[in-house]
Amino acid sequence: MKIPYNTIFCFINQQCKQFNIDESHAIKHSLEVFRHSKNNYEKELLHFPQLKKQKRVIYTSALLHDMFDDKYVEPKDMKYLDTFLTKKLNYHSWETKAISEIINTMSYSKVKMYGFPDLKEFQLSYNIVREADLLCAYDLDRAIIYSIIHNNQSFSQALNNTIDLYYERMDNHVKDNLFKTDYGLSTAQILHNKSNQRIEELKQLNNFLNNNII
Repeated sequence: MKIPYNTIFCFINQQCKQFNIDESHAIKHSLEVFRHSKNNYEKELLHFPQLKKQKRVIYTSALLHDMFDDKYVEPKDMKYLDTFLTKKLNYHSWETKAISEIINTMSYSKVKMYGFPDLKEFQLSYNIVREADLLCAYDLDRAIIYSIIHNNQSFSQALNNTIDLYYERMDNHVKDNLFKTDYGLSTAQILHNKSNQRIEELKQLNNFLNNNII
């Protein structure tokens, strides 16, 4: 059951160009979510061998999860995901349905608003991809980039907003019980500590930029 990675990456590149998806949600982010999903999948597979059948669902969802994000793309354009998966990649209808459901329900905001969906046999696959995206949220530089590009903010403004966002969201991920897998929880605890260190580094950088004239 091969995964057509090259075709998927070409599609991601096309989507980013067409919908002005900035680097905070583009190929690098897709690869990071894929990396965490792969690491988690391989650990969970040891305990749930039936997960092997869903490998293509997990990896494809991880790579494409932001290509129809409503911050960039109109909800009506979500139909092109089904067309791409079914017509271009020749995925089975059950795979297309599962991928669409995972992508449509995995965002932090939707989970906080509606809770976890019931995706039946795909619940673990859903958590693997969702948690991978949550782990990437600890990358504070990515949040700063989004604020600068998408909200047209200065570095100082973007940094302040990112710090506020961190303490509002990421700092509470573990306490809010958002991680259901061992890999997600253990990795989040490591990244949590690194993020606190990174905040101090960024504050120092901001002070330098504001107090030095070249």
